[in-house]
Amino acid sequence: MKIIKKNKITDLPRKILIRTVNHRLGDSLMIFPFLSALKKLFPDTPAVIAVPRHNARIFYNTGFTVFEIGRTWPLKISDHLAYLSFLRKEHFDCAFILQRALEGAFLSWLAGIPGRLGYASDHRNFLLTGSLSEESWNMNTARMHTSEYYLDLLRAFYNYQGLKPERLEPAVLDNDIHSASLKCGFKITENTFILAGPGSSYGSAKFWPLKRWAELLKRLRLKYSLPVILAGAEHDKLITACLKDLLDFPTVNLCAVTSMGELFALAKYAGLVITVDSGLSHLRSAFGRSLAVLFGSTNEKLTGPYYSGESIREEFSCAPCLEKSCPRAENPLCMEALSLEKVWNIICSSGQCRIEKNINI
Repeated sequence: MKIIKKNKITDLPRKILIRTVNHRLGDSLMIFPFLSALKKLFPDTPAVIAVPRHNARIFYNTGFTVFEIGRTWPLKISDHLAYLSFLRKEHFDCAFILQRALEGAFLSWLAGIPGRLGYASDHRNFLLTGSLSEESWNMNTARMHTSEYYLDLLRAFYNYQGLKPERLEPAVLDNDIHSASLKCGFKITENTFILAGPGSSYGSAKFWPLKRWAELLKRLRLKYSLPVILAGAEHDKLITACLKDLLDFPTVNLCAVTSMGELFALAKYAGLVITVDSGLSHLRSAFGRSLAVLFGSTNEKLTGPYYSGESIREEFSCAPCLEKSCPRAENPLCMEALSLEKVWNIICSSGQCRIEKNINI
């Protein structure tokens, strides 16, 4: 890590602000190790997580106070002004601005927070009192997980020497389990189904051929005698519908019909989750359970599962390229190169993909 600036860093903050990222489930979950380490460093210091309302549910079980920014997305000027008013009233003396845009640093500066720590991204270094260079945080060549880059803020400015922090889990409520069970048509309990997430908001470069998905799920169905549930967001509806049509056994397609809490319940209680690099992979890893993640254009060292899970990829000359669609072919070459047999053999042999017990439905 390269420290650019280190001014006005208090040894023991009186009140801490954590400004999280705005988008995506996965990006938010990769902050959890930082939150766990921060809690260990300053167990008695009040701290508030500031997050746009649509992502607030993710942080309810972290042990921090959650302040919800705005009512709708995208945020309006009135939302920013209300957030600024909140910052001024709370008298924070230290802000960790994990959001890498100019906005978070500017509002923290405008609120008069004396210690403002973050990465020198988006031309905002002049607004920070403590900053790290983004040189090593290169999406193609990064050698550390994204969570480790956030932890570097604590290493640089507060001498955090811990290894992998204790795991924090998103909250799963009884109502989430009950409503997810109703949508599935059977009671959600531990290890009673397999959860698959073939889609991603990132783009088509993450898509594995549907016929291989179908054959993989058929084999898992035969091996474990467990039902299969398909999950995803609105943009995944076509791919999950096409996959369901290829399966010759009853499959529950819950794509775009689950709430965030219901998705949390499914991700926690599945016997095994298989997905591409997506928010679902980070969600399952946060629960520390069996997981297989298929990688193509993205970098598993940067966005692979952090606490548990097996990253599966085929070495390919141009991967990871970080492209959202393959510039060389209609279908992503790196995902086309990833064979069904390789994925199947790794899932069957890896302890990271083991289903602990088999409950026949």
